[in-house]
Amino acid sequence: MNYRGQRVIYLVIFLILLALFGCSLKYTPRSAEEFGQETLRLEKQARTHKDPAARAEAQLELACLYLHHRNPQLNYGRALQEFEAYQRVTTMDRQTDEIQNWLYALREMERQERETARLKESFSGLTQENEERRNSLAWELRNNQELQTALERLQAQVESLERTSRSLKDANEKMKETVEKLKNLDLRMEEKRKAIK
Repeated sequence: MNYRGQRVIYLVIFLILLALFGCSLKYTPRSAEEFGQETLRLEKQARTHKDPAARAEAQLELACLYLHHRNPQLNYGRALQEFEAYQRVTTMDRQTDEIQNWLYALREMERQERETARLKESFSGLTQENEERRNSLAWELRNNQELQTALERLQAQVESLERTSRSLKDANEKMKETVEKLKNLDLRMEEKRKAIK
């Protein structure tokens, strides 16, 4: 059998396995160390294997490995990258609905993460702006309190001046009365002096 025929057979077997197992691993690691080793092995195979079909299969398995629920270092971004790399090198007939669903879900997750990051940044900006406003309002409040204290002192001084002014007016009125009495007395004395002469 020639090389082309073998490729077709491998391709058909791969498609059947892919259709049957979807996003499943040939070997499921059990520990964090095994997940790390399997990740390194698949990354190397995806980069360096001579057969494009084997590289594509390694990319697909790597994507599934990054999504595996037991993997202590889940990485949805890397899974998306591997699914997209797989999608670029395979034909549409090899891309199952499950892979398309994963691509859609992971792209949506990535979009949501970007939106969340944008909202966090916006929230951070609003928090900083709010803190600046709070500081500004606190400064204005301190300033207003100082002005209020100064105003109260001025009001106390005005009241003191008003009391002083009232007492001076009272004293002035008494002096006027006294001057009037003195004038009247002076007039009477002048009349008596004239009467005595």
